[in-house]
Amino acid sequence: MKQVAGKLVKLLLAVGPGIFAIGYTVGTGSVTAMAKAGSQFGMKLLWVLALSCIFSWVLMEAAGRFALVSGETAVNGCRKHLPGGKGLALLMVIGVVTGQWCCLSGLVGLSSSALYEGLRLFIPSLTENTYWPVLGIAATLMVLMYALLWHGGYSFFEKILVIFVTILGLSFIVSMFVVLPPAGEIAGGLVPRIPNVPGAALMVAAFVGTTMAAPTFVVRPLLLKAKGWGRDDVKQQSVDAFAGAFLMFIVSGAVMACAAGALFSRGLEVNHVLDMVHTLEPVAGKYAVSLFLVGTLSAGLSSVFPICMVAPLLISDYRKGEFDSRSKLFRILCAVACLIGLTIPILGANPIAAQIATQVSQVFILPLVIAVLFVLANKRDLMGSHRAGPLLNTGMIVAFAFSLVMSFLAVKGLIGFFKPLENASTEPKWMVCVTDQRYTQVDGDEHVYEDAQAGALVTMDVSSVPPKSFQTLENVPASLIGPPVSVAVAPNQKFALVTGAMKVNPENSAEQIPDTVLSVVRLMPGAPEIIQQIELGLQPSGVEISRDGTRALVANRAAGSVSLLSLTPAGQAELLDTFAVAPPESSVSHAAFSPDGTRVLVTLNKAGKVLFCSLENDQMKVLQQVTCGDGPYCAEFAPDGKSAVIGNVYGGTLSLLKISDQTADVVDTIPVGILAEGIDISPDGLWLVVNCLENTNMTSDNPAHRESAMVVLFQKQGATFVTMDSIRVDGIPQAAVFTPDGQYVAVASNEKQAIRFYKLETAQLKETNIEVSTSGGPAAVRVSM
Repeated sequence: MKQVAGKLVKLLLAVGPGIFAIGYTVGTGSVTAMAKAGSQFGMKLLWVLALSCIFSWVLMEAAGRFALVSGETAVNGCRKHLPGGKGLALLMVIGVVTGQWCCLSGLVGLSSSALYEGLRLFIPSLTENTYWPVLGIAATLMVLMYALLWHGGYSFFEKILVIFVTILGLSFIVSMFVVLPPAGEIAGGLVPRIPNVPGAALMVAAFVGTTMAAPTFVVRPLLLKAKGWGRDDVKQQSVDAFAGAFLMFIVSGAVMACAAGALFSRGLEVNHVLDMVHTLEPVAGKYAVSLFLVGTLSAGLSSVFPICMVAPLLISDYRKGEFDSRSKLFRILCAVACLIGLTIPILGANPIAAQIATQVSQVFILPLVIAVLFVLANKRDLMGSHRAGPLLNTGMIVAFAFSLVMSFLAVKGLIGFFKPLENASTEPKWMVCVTDQRYTQVDGDEHVYEDAQAGALVTMDVSSVPPKSFQTLENVPASLIGPPVSVAVAPNQKFALVTGAMKVNPENSAEQIPDTVLSVVRLMPGAPEIIQQIELGLQPSGVEISRDGTRALVANRAAGSVSLLSLTPAGQAELLDTFAVAPPESSVSHAAFSPDGTRVLVTLNKAGKVLFCSLENDQMKVLQQVTCGDGPYCAEFAPDGKSAVIGNVYGGTLSLLKISDQTADVVDTIPVGILAEGIDISPDGLWLVVNCLENTNMTSDNPAHRESAMVVLFQKQGATFVTMDSIRVDGIPQAAVFTPDGQYVAVASNEKQAIRFYKLETAQLKETNIEVSTSGGPAAVRVSM
């Protein structure tokens, strides 16, 4: 290992200015992009990385050739030799500095968090409240950066970057070999193709933007001049440009391969590089994860270091075309950059203004830089016989075209930037809870209230937490008897469907009998209101609305049937058909749609079976009868429709199904807890939460009674789910569901008559002390994703 490291250091020292290219491109942002791509697509986007590195090589070659032949720098050369050059040069300086400074604080925050998470791997007793430790680490790092910047010149800066890049390169490459994906998969990734999934095309463009960093090409002539290279070093410059681009490809590819080998093959996906801590550790062990975090930290520092000096370097370039690291202006602007680097650690979040400024700078700066380099590299009076040839010009033209595509996507993103913020204030995300005001099971004392009421519907906007816009609609027929999916919210958020499984027996007010009513409740505009009631089969229980909002399924528990309804956007419902699927004694409890609406899972609670059905042309057909655990109750498809989870309420287990077009097969059975009443899968499909009553609804003198119940959190790993956390909760947790953003879990307590929110953080459910009271004991809680 020492020999390998020594050779790598010698190679990097021989490269020179190309090392700055790695500093400007392989930061924590690009590490995050590579980790996300590797976990989501495996090695399928390796060709995009290769292409973007080729473009970077072309542009570094063009910038370097111009500098060595003309003796000019990019910014100063633009100012002196191009029409309108002063304005163009200023635009380049402002655009690059704005974009880099906006990125700087995020890099510092993520690097500091990576270091702290690495420490927590080996010192679990460290506080989970990361704010002050991360801020302290960030401040220490920026003081160190400033000290290095204060005392150094070009040669010193180059050596510092060599150290950082050596560490990050070795860390990621060694991590990759721990979980190396198959050679065939790596080779297949070099074949151009875009995965047929949402967001893949955008990620392709983002890859090009991540690697084709504008400061790499703008600063390169200045760095070559500082190193003392001239016309005699043109070939060495070409080697340097190639080596820099090649190292970018190797290091970034190693990150992608690490995520692909450890996560993609197991069906795991990450959206943030620090998520790798919790998903990679069970696969590769804490030492491999710590090595990955060391690489992440080094990637951050290798970017922070050159970014801190980008403003004074470009200003010096504009003024006199020289690399000046000893001036007072250099030190003042580096100090300003170091202070800006502390913004996110201080605020604890990325400011919206910084996000907007970063996007704006990306819109115009890269195409401008490429266009300027193209003109300068072809200027006869500067380049003479060394002007760019057909091959180099073709490369720059193609790179320019790609930069325009990225700019278009950036503009499109900016146009839509405020739309989510606007929608957040005008379009709520409803969480709907139905409460039973007739019947109770608290302390095992099952009885009908003397002053029994029909029930109520409680609505709250959970587009943010704590929730807002609370409203309660009384006299909505609802029942605690049945699965906690007796309410469903339409995807357009305009209405909800509520089943009334039971009602008070008119001949004996102390008992309940099955009802037949389904209520349609308008959620907006205006206050909630029942706008329609429909008679269905006996004891309507679980209700589900299709993803497109046009169909609904209702399980009629005492009739052995499933009702199919059509829905309008305003919430008008019409009964299309009722399908007899099982004997009434089978207790049909829930019918769940697949994401595309063409397949249905129907749970037969008392029969221990699940029916896998087709639903085409509004006709339901049973394709397969699946044997599950004891008491299948609730069913839910994964967001991709390739798997599903069944909660077996009596057996205390989960059945995991693999779904194909014609079959549903049990691939795993997971023990969970006593009376696994409800299940919910997060919007991204990575998490599963289960609420277990744990016999809290029994009398206290019953030997099986427990004082507290349980909510269990699972993480998707391959074809199954793995337990990550469990919390004890009070008072008959009737339901547990994710908020639409997947950041919180709401647990509804029938006994406490309240909904409590827990934060999903670092693979744990953490207390928030946010609680909402309900009118009566919750029977079911749902949201629409």
